[in-house]
Amino acid sequence: MRFEVDFIEGCNTLDVVIIPTIPCPCNVYFDGGSGNPVDDNIAASELAHTVTYTDAGTYNLIVVHENLDRDSIQIVVNENIAPEFTASTCSSLEVAVDITDTNYDDYVVNYGDGSPDIMVAKNNNPLPYAYASASPPNYSISVRGVNSGAKDNCNTNTASVEIVTVLPTASINSLGLISTDEAIMEFTIPQNVQYFLEIQPNSDNINGFQRYIREPLTSSPLQISDDNLDFDANFYCFRIATFDPCNNTVIDYSNTLCSVDLQDVIVNNVSNHLDIRSGTTGLIEHEVQLLDNNTGAFAQLFTLTTSIDYDHNGLICNTEYCYRIVSDFNGAISTSLSRCATALSLNTPPAISEISIDASSNPIISWSDPIGFVADTFQINSPTTLLGISTIPTYADNTSNPTVSPACYQIGYIDECGNTSDISNEVCSIYLSESTSNNVTTLSWTSFEGWSAGVSEYQLIENGIVISTGSNTSFDISNIQDIQKATYQVVALPNDVLLSNSLSNIIIIANRSNITFPNAFVANGTNSEFKVVGRYIVNFDLKIYTRWGELIAHIQDPNVGWDGRSKGKILQEGNYIYSAEIEDEAGNIHQKNGTVLLMRR
Repeated sequence: MRFEVDFIEGCNTLDVVIIPTIPCPCNVYFDGGSGNPVDDNIAASELAHTVTYTDAGTYNLIVVHENLDRDSIQIVVNENIAPEFTASTCSSLEVAVDITDTNYDDYVVNYGDGSPDIMVAKNNNPLPYAYASASPPNYSISVRGVNSGAKDNCNTNTASVEIVTVLPTASINSLGLISTDEAIMEFTIPQNVQYFLEIQPNSDNINGFQRYIREPLTSSPLQISDDNLDFDANFYCFRIATFDPCNNTVIDYSNTLCSVDLQDVIVNNVSNHLDIRSGTTGLIEHEVQLLDNNTGAFAQLFTLTTSIDYDHNGLICNTEYCYRIVSDFNGAISTSLSRCATALSLNTPPAISEISIDASSNPIISWSDPIGFVADTFQINSPTTLLGISTIPTYADNTSNPTVSPACYQIGYIDECGNTSDISNEVCSIYLSESTSNNVTTLSWTSFEGWSAGVSEYQLIENGIVISTGSNTSFDISNIQDIQKATYQVVALPNDVLLSNSLSNIIIIANRSNITFPNAFVANGTNSEFKVVGRYIVNFDLKIYTRWGELIAHIQDPNVGWDGRSKGKILQEGNYIYSAEIEDEAGNIHQKNGTVLLMRR
């Protein structure tokens, strides 16, 4: 070879010194990083010449002397990587270096205290190193890699460590559950100390705490996400172990902080219950928080130390209430998942007791709303079937005929909480009937039983006018001849003036008109005229004809008769034809055609 180099390997950027073994001038060819060969010259007076490689790769360095063949040497340029390593603080002023990098054959470790470098081979670590003093407390440890026979020009990585006599203990500050398999943990740990997270499910004292994460903790907060965890069915206690890598031992533990499992929520108007499971080490209290549906934020409701039956005033049934537990473990806070429950009412609503019935036509039933309960729907029943439902305290029944028999009902309801009330007592409409004997009509009616405070009085109404009041349930009408038709109804008034009256069916009593037509009369005699006799006549139309159909008289006053005359002259004896149309007070139309015999004395 007509030239030599100082190094055939190193990290980029790599300077290679060419030393000619015979005098130059020479031409030099190499790749300087541009991707294309570089043409360089070595003068005759130069004893050494430097070329620079900026990119990693394997290259042929070529030197050509004048009039001689070329010579070449292979140059290996490695990527300049600062080695990855951790420097962990140990007790007793010691430090442990863990080199995880594998890019180099050997590694040079410097502990920053003026001591000589230490060389270790790949996949090995130096023994724990003890500093002479903890003053200053912080030292900068550096590690660089070097390959066998290569230039020692690779980058250095550094880490600062604090030297202590006793390793500090970690502290868990909070644990908040996000979902059934996710949580956020916040903690305080000094740098460069190895801390490992440990877990214990459901206070399992048989298996105890187990290392949960294999790698040391590095920064807070830590998001825990693990399909194998179920925060909705279990609680888990966590602690942080302080590990001394120099002695390969755990020397202390942090405080223990457990997740809180709000296992069950019962919300009703009789008993409310929260079932809480968690560890007890360091527990001061559980704070029960309730979600405000308006603001979307949780607010404190009360505090407790165990699962509890509690009073939650003002619960509204069918409303969802969401709770969570924020627990204090000697200042460390653990927050549960929220759990919701729909409030129930376990009370049986009381039966409806105040019912009124208007049986004037199709019965209309009305009742008072239950006290202390809100009805969602009312159910109206006859003695044999469900008639219908209503959302208001009234119902019109078009299936019953209260003029034939009393209409009877029972009312039930479903309250706003979905509970079914007891059914009410059967309540029947007032049934009014009449009977006549010896020209005396007796009106009788059934008593009304729909009000808890009873009936104050019954009023008998005749054609819209009260003719009788009192507690009796019958009334005699002796003078019924003055009017042909009368309408009667009974009204029951309640003692509780806030209730509606109850009304019976309406009955109508009508007398006969008793219209009669004489079949003969004697003109100028005792029975001297043909006169229609009857009662309650309101419209009258009587026409008299001869046998040949000639109209000889037209009378429209029932009090006026035909005297057998036509145009002032008494007609001959014989039969005459009449036609009558008469209307009475009851609206009855009486039509009759007949003959009357006129006789003369």
